[in-house]
Amino acid sequence: MPSKFLIRSTVALGAIALATVALLTGYLVPKVSAATGPIPLNCDRACLENLIDQYWAAVVARDPKRLPLSQDVKYTENDQVMDIGDGFWKTAEGRGTYPFTNDCHRIENGSPTTNVPRPANEPPGTINAFAMDCLSQFKLGYYFVVQSIHHRRYPVVDLERGVVWSHAVFDQGTVNKGVLSDGREYAFKGFNRPSSILVTEAFLIENGKIRRVEMIGPSVPYHLNSAWPGSLSGN
Repeated sequence: MPSKFLIRSTVALGAIALATVALLTGYLVPKVSAATGPIPLNCDRACLENLIDQYWAAVVARDPKRLPLSQDVKYTENDQVMDIGDGFWKTAEGRGTYPFTNDCHRIENGSPTTNVPRPANEPPGTINAFAMDCLSQFKLGYYFVVQSIHHRRYPVVDLERGVVWSHAVFDQGTVNKGVLSDGREYAFKGFNRPSSILVTEAFLIENGKIRRVEMIGPSVPYHLNSAWPGSLSGN
């Protein structure tokens, strides 16, 4: 999505993602009661974008009563079920944008994890994955530390804009040493105990290739079973 909020906790952006999905894509509890306002049954792109604008305005105002929500809407932050209006709603400070770039680049929790300039005094041959682009990292096999990906969901696929919004749980920490695709051995500093990341990612796709990735991922208990529907297989 082109707009996000500048809030005190970066992690709370994941909550924005979950809340917007609940509002726009039907991830509600099975029985739905009357809403606080009508949404047309034939809600087209302009209608959906207007709902997004309503959501941002409600968050800035810290007033969920401005939204056309079902009375029994399901809402979570970091997979913790709570009343909408609680949590990050009480800390939102304003509205901002994150522009997409023309080359493959990835940001995690507000920090770049690709295309970072190498330090001037870095020894030759140093494995510095953050200095690589997205494709080079994957070709190197750098992410072997992630041993399982499950509860995958793709609640928003915008073909017109080439944007995909995804959610998943990454399990890691059971393996932190391995051999990269070029034959070099590599050991991560840390990742020495089982843990997981609750991942929310937005992808910009151009001509069938990923150009931009923005990710929010708080740490959660190992092999978290998400409160939201999704596959357990990882396939």
